[in-house]
Amino acid sequence: MKKQKKKGLTYVLEIFENGDTLKQVLARSRYLLFKHYSKWTEKQKLRAQILFDKYPKIHESYKLSMELYNIYQNTKDKWIAFTKLAQWYRTVKNSGFKTFNAKIKGFRIQFRGVRDVNYFLFRLEKIFA
Repeated sequence: MKKQKKKGLTYVLEIFENGDTLKQVLARSRYLLFKHYSKWTEKQKLRAQILFDKYPKIHESYKLSMELYNIYQNTKDKWIAFTKLAQWYRTVKNSGFKTFNAKIKGFRIQFRGVRDVNYFLFRLEKIFA
């Protein structure tokens, strides 16, 4: 806006198909990213699609957090869960998101190893999913 004003031009806000500006999409998308996509309303689905089209890294990180959620929700055997968690961790490591890796490593270091896998998965799910 400041650049347009300095040039003497009128700033025109980009308005998306749901009627929101970019600032509104960002502000209103905050809480939908904490929800599972199956619990989104139609407005939230449209807003998420706009957000993910504009910011693909947010979409990628959301998919990673939902994968963790699905491991926790759908796996009953702790050894299978531990294997899936290791695969998920490898995916996160390869994705280049340093925030995910730093938080998981910090959490693991805090416990100085993992003795109770169920509790570790529970805490990890509460932090990320």
